[in-house]
Amino acid sequence: MCENNTKKKQIVGVLVANKLCRSSSMLRNKGQSVQCPNHRGHCSANVSEREPIGDEGKYNKVLGDLISQDIKI
Repeated sequence: MCENNTKKKQIVGVLVANKLCRSSSMLRNKGQSVQCPNHRGHCSANVSEREPIGDEGKYNKVLGDLISQDIKI
């Protein structure tokens, strides 16, 4: 997320979306059914495998909610 009020266009926040989870790959290879994120054990994914990763509007809203505690938007 960048500010648009100055020529500098400074970055005010970054949100990283990740669908990759090494643990789920290993568990699936062992025949277990796993849903990411938040499965039992360590899950490095923070986005479901079914969600589109290019939904910038959604991520801007999530990031806006996160940084609105520190920055007036």
